[in-house]
Amino acid sequence: KDILNTIFKQYGLSSGNLNHYKTGKPYFKGQNIKISKSKRGNIIVYAFSYKDEIGVDIEKTNKLSDIENFSKYFFLNKHAKDIINRIGADQLSAFYTYWTLYEAYAKLTGKGLVYVLQNKLDSVPRIQSIIDNNFFYTFRIWPHFIGTVVSGRKKRVKFIKI
Repeated sequence: KDILNTIFKQYGLSSGNLNHYKTGKPYFKGQNIKISKSKRGNIIVYAFSYKDEIGVDIEKTNKLSDIENFSKYFFLNKHAKDIINRIGADQLSAFYTYWTLYEAYAKLTGKGLVYVLQNKLDSVPRIQSIIDNNFFYTFRIWPHFIGTVVSGRKKRVKFIKI
């Protein structure tokens, strides 16, 4: 918490203004700063944006027993085929890249991943637009963590490593 307060101070923010919607999405009361948070294991990632909604997700790239069926079930056909056509570590990396993209998109909208997955047809045009227009940035933390930041428009991403 001390580290986060240090970052907040650097950008003129106060943790006292940090609140959460009913969905759990964080926001700064009375500020144009948008925030998203993801935690996996001992890794916590925050993404901040001025005015534009933002979403971030990070996942540990655990091996999956049936990656093809998971892909077909969770993702759009186009994305599932992209994953299935890959081999080994590349296939696992592609799966988690799409997974973090979908989840970061869900956080951007504030509707949650279950909503996005249950309403894929409604979400498809927006997710594909994000992919087509490079409104996302995928990153790695150590060899076994993949994350994605999604924004409403293309932005420069600045990482603060702590």
